[in-house]
Amino acid sequence: MNYAFMGDGALSGSLALDDSAPFTITQLPELGGWHAELHSPLNHISGTLGAFTFEGSAYLAISNFVQYGDTHVGQWIVRADITGPTIDGFTPTKLNLFVYPGEAPLSLVPPIPGEINRYNFQYDVIFADGSAAFAALTDLHVTSVVESSTAMLLLVACALVITGRLLKSAWHWLA
Repeated sequence: MNYAFMGDGALSGSLALDDSAPFTITQLPELGGWHAELHSPLNHISGTLGAFTFEGSAYLAISNFVQYGDTHVGQWIVRADITGPTIDGFTPTKLNLFVYPGEAPLSLVPPIPGEINRYNFQYDVIFADGSAAFAALTDLHVTSVVESSTAMLLLVACALVITGRLLKSAWHWLA
């Protein structure tokens, strides 16, 4: 699944998460919830942040739990290890895209918080020296969905159509 994202501070980029990879789910009974992660070597992130360019690998972390007795808390977070050139002594090493929607579904589609503000729709970038910058996300959306099983079915269907046409042509030629 492919995504585009933007944020204050001139953040923009793209993200690809492998929709054929399984989630690893951990139950959190002490918190009344669960935590899930989606890892794959095919996950990739790239983009710009002001003068910085970056790319790297990413994974999706989703959590739901109960806080303060009855308040449901959900987190949908893309965490990425990134690389990019050093500018003015700063080298980007990590990027996190945070969505805090209330309850977060176990889904590759990012949930949208009821009220979008810099606290529940934000990002941070961490630099090699340990410093960090935080700002609001302004957009995070799916740009295309091609499930691997669907793509495989399309390939098989195309192969069958082509084979059928070749056999039909050969039959007419031999007759």
